[in-house]
Amino acid sequence: MGNVIVVGYDGSEVSGKAVDVATGLAKDIGDCEVMVTCGMHQPASLIDIGRRDEVLFQAEGYWQEMLPHVTEAIERQAEKVRAAGVKAGTACTPGDPADVMIKVAKDVEARLIVVGSTGAGLLAEMLGSTTLRLLKKSQVPVVVVNK
Repeated sequence: MGNVIVVGYDGSEVSGKAVDVATGLAKDIGDCEVMVTCGMHQPASLIDIGRRDEVLFQAEGYWQEMLPHVTEAIERQAEKVRAAGVKAGTACTPGDPADVMIKVAKDVEARLIVVGSTGAGLLAEMLGSTTLRLLKKSQVPVVVVNK
C-alpha cells in the first residue's frame, strides 16, 4: 500500500472540506501525498436513445471545453495542500467520478479515498450518488466528509 490519499473534488463546498480533511490526515500520517482527482460524467442516458454519434461528439467537445477550467480548479486545491506542507498531485479524466477515483486509487496504491458526502450534482440530499458508488465498489477504505 502506498502513502497516497486520493480525494475527490468537484467544486462543491463539501469537496473542498474533503481536501482539507485529506490534507490533515496526510500530515498526521507523515510522508504522505494527496492526489486531488476529478471525473466528469458522460451523458450515457442520451447515448441510449439512438443519437449515439452526435451525443458522443458533443460530450467530447464539452469535455475539451471544460478540461482547462477543471484542471485549474483541482490544481488550486493541490496548491492549497502543498501550502500546508503536504505533497500533492492531480488527476482528471472523463468518466464516472467514482470510477475515476477508484482507478486512480488503484494506480497509485492509495491507502484511502476521501470524498464529500454530497457533490455539486443534482442529488444533494444525505449521501450523493458518487459517494454511494464509492462505498459499494472501493477496495480501499473511504472517508466521507459531511457538509
